[in-house]
Amino acid sequence: MKLYFSVPLMVVLAWLLGSCGGSDSTAGIEGTGSPVIATGAVTSFGSVYVNGERFIMRNASVTLNGIAASEDDIQAGMVVEIHGTTDPDSGEMLAEKVIYERNLLGTITAIEKLDAEAQLITLLGQRVYVANDSVLDGIEFDELTVGDTVEVSGFINNEELFESTRLEEADVVNLSEVSGKVSQLDRDNQRFRLRDLRVDYSEATFGNGAADDIEANARVKVKGSVNSDNTLLATQITFQTRTAPEADTRILLEGIIDSFTGLNTFTLDGYNINAADARIHGGRAEQLQVGVRVSIEGVVDTNGNVDAKSLRLQLSSQHKVRGVVEDIDPQNQTLTVLGTTFAADSLTAFEDRSIQRDRFINFETLAVGDNLEVFGREVDGELVAVRIKRLNSNSLVTINGPVSRIDSSSLFFVMDVQVDGSDAEGAELISSFTPGTRVLVEGIQTGSNAIQASLIQRLNECKKTPGPHDCDKNEDNEGNSEEDGDDDDED
Repeated sequence: MKLYFSVPLMVVLAWLLGSCGGSDSTAGIEGTGSPVIATGAVTSFGSVYVNGERFIMRNASVTLNGIAASEDDIQAGMVVEIHGTTDPDSGEMLAEKVIYERNLLGTITAIEKLDAEAQLITLLGQRVYVANDSVLDGIEFDELTVGDTVEVSGFINNEELFESTRLEEADVVNLSEVSGKVSQLDRDNQRFRLRDLRVDYSEATFGNGAADDIEANARVKVKGSVNSDNTLLATQITFQTRTAPEADTRILLEGIIDSFTGLNTFTLDGYNINAADARIHGGRAEQLQVGVRVSIEGVVDTNGNVDAKSLRLQLSSQHKVRGVVEDIDPQNQTLTVLGTTFAADSLTAFEDRSIQRDRFINFETLAVGDNLEVFGREVDGELVAVRIKRLNSNSLVTINGPVSRIDSSSLFFVMDVQVDGSDAEGAELISSFTPGTRVLVEGIQTGSNAIQASLIQRLNECKKTPGPHDCDKNEDNEGNSEEDGDDDDED
């Protein structure tokens, strides 16, 4: 029986066990030279950080999209899989093998703007949710256009919607790649679908199987080219299968919950998870449901299931502040921008989009006066930074979050920041605001926590939900999409 899972591609654990000498019977969450498998988005460097853990890359091999690479080729936001061990003396994670496989490579055929901070793009018949806190490389969020060729890395939910962690410009011709779940299999005509994409596999070669192995719900990665009928003519198909890890393997997983019965029974990336005794961070147990993104740390039991010791909810960021750093405390991992203080945790991602382009950016390299864009969410009354992005200097400041108070027809507060909207574009919206309304404000900073607004926009209320995937668009966004025209769904 094959075990199918979501991206990225897993490799056979036998290689790992052979290289590290097997598993110690006393292995556990503390680690005594036991094997480790981690899957998640890269958040920072100085070696490689995934799921809040630092993996030492001293002798690790790196493979990107099937090609041998180096540590320097690993980029922020890439969802990677790391195989390694835990050092029995220091407790450090020692990477032995790092694998990156993109989810999608193709041309954007439709864009649906949900609001100023989120878009749904379509390529190769697959929907991709792109938030402004995704890592964007070679592309600006506001400049995504139908016809752009992009590479996508991220996570996929139970409805086959990708949640992007990295979107980068791709300079390729006549090559498309797509990962997904097989449906509408037609063996006679050698066709199937990956969501809305037709795939013709009559001329395909198979990397780890054969045409007869294709079955409904199998997860595959397909390479090929798209013809004039919007059919992907497959040249290579790889089955995304995994051999179950050995008992006592330490597991670090980041992904989107596929199915959920309760804390003791849910699935993530094809693993059965029991988190009944796990420490829960970043939210509350009652917020867990299908579609919620989480990070799990645990140990594989004798049945191949994961006994979770720690679970962290990664709910969508609901707050954004862009401006100059007014105060920073590296020891306590806090910083203040526009009078708003954010605390970092082990999962906070760093990115340097300024002229400095410091790959190793962290709290120690930030300074008062730096221009930052900080994305965060509220956890137990504290703003926790999801992503910290350094930008080039700019006098424009931005705040995105819930309205906390309305004082007059032109004066209101977003969190604790006072906004004067008397001369702003969109000032007429203020009369419709109530506490909790999500807005985006741009303008000039006039005090530690005050803005003279030049632009006010109301944001899509559905982004409040843990998973953004099934939100109904509000009336302000109806018809706000661009498409390439015909999308023939007939076989």
